Amino acid sequence: MKNLILFFTFLFAVSITVSADVISDNSKRVSYNFSIKNADEFEKFVFVVYPVNTSNGRPVYEMYILDSARNYYCSGRFGTPVVFGIEKVKFDKSKLMSLYDPDDLDKNDNALIQYLNSNYFVTGEITTVSLVPRSADFNSVKDTYILSETDGSFKLELTERSYLDNEGNIIRTDDGTVGIDSFDSSINLQYMMIIVSFLSLITILFVIFRRRVFVK
Repeated sequence: MKNLILFFTFLFAVSITVSADVISDNSKRVSYNFSIKNADEFEKFVFVVYPVNTSNGRPVYEMYILDSARNYYCSGRFGTPVVFGIEKVKFDKSKLMSLYDPDDLDKNDNALIQYLNSNYFVTGEITTVSLVPRSADFNSVKDTYILSETDGSFKLELTERSYLDNEGNIIRTDDGTVGIDSFDSSINLQYMMIIVSFLSLITILFVIFRRRVFVK
C-alpha cells in the first residue's frame, strides 16, 4: 500500500513538472535578440531594460544600461523586458547597481522593480518571440526598436523584424506588424498532463482515506 501511494505521488509530481514546460512536436523554440537603434541619440537621458531572461531553464533576469550598438539576447520564456528611462542628471548608477546582483539568482528583485517604477519612466515593452510552428523556415528572430519623444513623453516602437537561419543569415525582414504565429500547440498535451495530475491526486487521497477506514 505504501509503495502504491509513493508511485502515485511520483506520478503527480512528474505530470505537474512536464505540463509546466512542454513543447509539442508541432512547435519549436527559436532564439531571440533585440536592439534599440537610437537610444544614444537622447544624450540627456539614460535607458535601462529589465528583466531580460537569458536562460532556457531556470529564469536568469539580467539588467542592461542600453547601448544602441549592442544586440541583446532574450530567451523569451519568462518575464517581459521593460525599457525604463531617466534624466541623466538624476541617474544614480551606484544606487541602481546596489539593487542588482547578477551573481545572486535567488535575490528578491522586488526592491529593484520598485526603485525603477518609482524613479524612472516607462517607454514601452519588448515583445519577445519564443515558440513558433515547427514548419517555420527560420531559427532566430531579431527585432529592431526605436525611441521617439513627443512633448517630453517617450515611446518605444518596433520598426523591423528579421528572420534568420541557423547560420545567422537573414531570410527576410518585415516592419514588425505582420506578426508571428507563435501559438504553443502543446496546449492539448498540457491539458492532458493536468488531468493526469488531478486523477493522481484523487487516487492518492482515496488510498489514504481507504487505509484509514480499514485501520479503524
